[in-house]
Amino acid sequence: MKKIVVIDDEIAVAKSGAAMLRFRGYSPEIATSGLEGIELVNRIDPQLVITDMRMPLVTGEDVFHALRASPRTFNIPVLIISAYGWEHCKEAGDAHLQKPFRVNELLRMVESLIAPLHDTECSQPPFALGR
Repeated sequence: MKKIVVIDDEIAVAKSGAAMLRFRGYSPEIATSGLEGIELVNRIDPQLVITDMRMPLVTGEDVFHALRASPRTFNIPVLIISAYGWEHCKEAGDAHLQKPFRVNELLRMVESLIAPLHDTECSQPPFALGR
């Protein structure tokens, strides 16, 4: 079963997103802060991270950059969800989804990000390429 980390400081939003994913056969885990999400990602090695953009202290953009900075998590796709425009997070996330969204939009995005997963055993972080 494909593991997905759902990060949102609004627990009801995180739970409803996780329920949709579970219904489709995914194995979602919830984190209610960016820091908790980063720790969870490092603990369970998910195939995808879905994070809200605006959260206190550690934002979705911070989560994205933290994951990209680590050789262990650099290749995990990150879907950023936001009710705000994308001007403030152009360089964060592998994909973006604007709130409100339809369930089928979320599921289509999840499937497109998980399907082309990189071969994590053979990949190297970008800073190690060419060695």
